[in-house]
Amino acid sequence: MKNFKILTLSLIYLFSMGIAQDDSLAVNKYKQQVWGIGGMMRLASIPFDTDGEAKEVSTFIPLLYFENDHFFYNGLTGGFKAWQNESWRISVISRIHFFDIPEKYQNQLLGDNADWGAQLRYMPTDWSYLDAEFLMDLNLNPLANLTYGISTDNYPFMLDAWAELKYKSQKYNSFYYGLEPLTGISVSPGADLSVGARVTYHVFSSFFIYGAAEFTRIGEQARAVPHVEDDYTWEVYLGIAFSNDRTKPQDREIKNKAYIRVAHARATPTSLWDNVFLQTKPDSNHNSLSSVFYGYPLTDEVFGLPLEMYIMPGIAYHWPSRVQSEALEFIISIKADYTIPLPWRIRLGMAEGISYITEVTYIEKSEVEDREFRPSQKLNYLDFTIDISMGDIFGAKGLSDLWLGYYIHHRSGIWGNAQQYGRINGGSNYTGVYFQYHY
Repeated sequence: MKNFKILTLSLIYLFSMGIAQDDSLAVNKYKQQVWGIGGMMRLASIPFDTDGEAKEVSTFIPLLYFENDHFFYNGLTGGFKAWQNESWRISVISRIHFFDIPEKYQNQLLGDNADWGAQLRYMPTDWSYLDAEFLMDLNLNPLANLTYGISTDNYPFMLDAWAELKYKSQKYNSFYYGLEPLTGISVSPGADLSVGARVTYHVFSSFFIYGAAEFTRIGEQARAVPHVEDDYTWEVYLGIAFSNDRTKPQDREIKNKAYIRVAHARATPTSLWDNVFLQTKPDSNHNSLSSVFYGYPLTDEVFGLPLEMYIMPGIAYHWPSRVQSEALEFIISIKADYTIPLPWRIRLGMAEGISYITEVTYIEKSEVEDREFRPSQKLNYLDFTIDISMGDIFGAKGLSDLWLGYYIHHRSGIWGNAQQYGRINGGSNYTGVYFQYHY
């Protein structure tokens, strides 16, 4: 876990530094980026003997997409491009690892994980690639992947297809197929073979739909385990996304600028929607957090509307109190802002993303455990804001890029519908104020 925390902090830091070094910042002008936000349903088979229970499991997955010269995040996999040329690329990556077991056990085990490590990509053509990956999960179980893929673009369709050979170490096979922590069964190293495809269709403007499927032949060592019932597994995806309008120029200059947001917020036992309608109650233990976010502009319009989109990494420091110790929270999200054109400009915003905390806070742990769930360090993140231009209030042009706002800082498990967050129903809310400066 310590390595993962260091890696997460490093990625956020490098992300902020990398995009801040964009040459366009010299004149405070930005160009539209590759971005997207959406959600999908995933349905997957369970290879184990489920004792008569359902052999499939489903989950809802919020998705973020972003890519520039330094970083990429394509929904399930994110990474930092350490080095690249026309044909080769070396990256540090992290990818969601789904551990498909019956729903009623998912919160007990919190088995969904993340594989992370190094990726070497060779691109012989502009439509094909070969990946060699050397990874391990958060429990330090190693694996390696060799993947060949193709990508074609025949507007309005985009097709991606791949074949992957996955070499699983003894530790990895024993953990995910032998279920060694529960059964004591050790499984020899082996290899799985997978084939898959994804189709994306541009419906109109910034709206897309897509579907994907992958089929895996489980290695013979894992198939020999007594409780592994199936030789094959499958998973299918269906989702929607909002992204760059492919009918318009992609490399155009946009109006919105980067920003730094500094905030302080207090915990509240009040539900998210009560907080939205300003029916907030104070936390009797006076728990609080301070946060810093960096907003990097992606586009200044969606569906022809003046919606400003940002990718927004951030760090929150949860202050110690009489009921909890200090904790760090790492967040990556995509945020949409709409400015109401009044004499005093007022702006409404909402962000969707992922949050990882080094230690679950008291208020979150209390709510989750009261509902008989095991807390999770990684959860979905929402951020609601309303702010006003200080320059408009004081009639000072020099303050036109400084905004004062109120915000809600929210972590949750999406009402128990997300297996990657441990099927948790509940979370935590903080409300506070911030200053945001655009440059």
